[in-house]
Amino acid sequence: MARFLHAGGGDGAGLQTENVVLPESRATARQKQTEAEYIRWDGYLEDLETTGLPRLMEIYQAALDRYYEELDQRS
Repeated sequence: MARFLHAGGGDGAGLQTENVVLPESRATARQKQTEAEYIRWDGYLEDLETTGLPRLMEIYQAALDRYYEELDQRS
């Protein structure tokens, strides 16, 4: 990529490179950070699975369904 930014000789094309390097560097760093966050997020979700959270959600959902069913019967 950098070789294309230098094309054109001494007409200030080097400034294009300077204007690209920092944003590109920041974007690459952010990409790596995001990848690490996703890896940790996947581990977090796996941990939640082992704590019994899915079963707890089923219990709460069943209770909520019964509540709404009772409300419908009152109407």
